[in-house]
Amino acid sequence: MRVSVWARVPGARFIAFSPEGTLLVSVSGQGKVMQVRPRAGQGPEVTQWAGGLGRPHTS
Repeated sequence: MRVSVWARVPGARFIAFSPEGTLLVSVSGQGKVMQVRPRAGQGPEVTQWAGGLGRPHTS
């Protein structure tokens, strides 16, 4: 098995894949969920998927 860093999401708490295959990362200290998507020939794109949440990693 090999493990490596693919994307950096400061404050990340929990990760999960959506049914569509998008990597979702909760940032509970900021009350948001970020999505991480691959980009051809570049590093992954990290954007906000949801915000204003109380405890996104427990929902």
